Amino acid sequence: MTNLNTTIQSQIKSTVESNEEFAVPFEDAWEWLEYSSKGNAKRALITNFEEGVDYSSLITIEKREIGATRVEEIYLTKDCFKQLCMLANTAKGKAVRLYYIQCEKELQAIRAKSVLKLPQNYIEALECLVASEKEKKALSLVAADAQAKLVDLTPKAEMYDVIADSSKFLKIAEVAKILSIPNMGQNNLFNFLKSEEILQKNKVPYQRYVNLGHFTVVEKYNKYNGEVILVTLVTQKGLSFIKRRLEKAGFFSSKLIA
Repeated sequence: MTNLNTTIQSQIKSTVESNEEFAVPFEDAWEWLEYSSKGNAKRALITNFEEGVDYSSLITIEKREIGATRVEEIYLTKDCFKQLCMLANTAKGKAVRLYYIQCEKELQAIRAKSVLKLPQNYIEALECLVASEKEKKALSLVAADAQAKLVDLTPKAEMYDVIADSSKFLKIAEVAKILSIPNMGQNNLFNFLKSEEILQKNKVPYQRYVNLGHFTVVEKYNKYNGEVILVTLVTQKGLSFIKRRLEKAGFFSSKLIA
């Protein structure tokens, strides 16, 4: 199996750190876990988890020149994604399980060093306090390390530094820069999204894509002419969504494809 696209790994890490309830795109998750097929991954999800609690499923109808296409988008909670990693009978799933076992051993080793002993004097009391603080810090570092490495088993892609803050919305120009697809600048990306009937002629997304959490629209005041214009911003879900639509349409980049 080919190496996994590093942008997908960074994307998942970014969304896992999100405050959204259903933060992880299933489309990216099953690829990251290296399932042999999306169908196998979806069966594992449906068998072991509950819709509406662990994951959400959104159905949209995309109109084409002839007929229409039914599109399903699934998003997982962070806990559901972690559990799916533990259940996956793949090399990546095994790596996650082994890592958690190692983390548990490290935690046990730290706790084993802490023996309850009442201080007999002022010096021992200070030493006990220092030891306690060191243990708290060590436990905190191990826990933080486990969370970070769960979905970051390879180096983070540099081009995703701009979205390390998962609460940040992106302009279309920033999305084009991140994706780095040849000849796909801001204007061409706008045109592509309009041709896919995702954005309207005024560059504002259709309401269904706002409802899906892919975009948000904000008002911007022009102090020179007093006009209020609408600005389209892309969410973390939207970035993943746009990347998949571009790949589906045949747009590829050496920076995106491992």
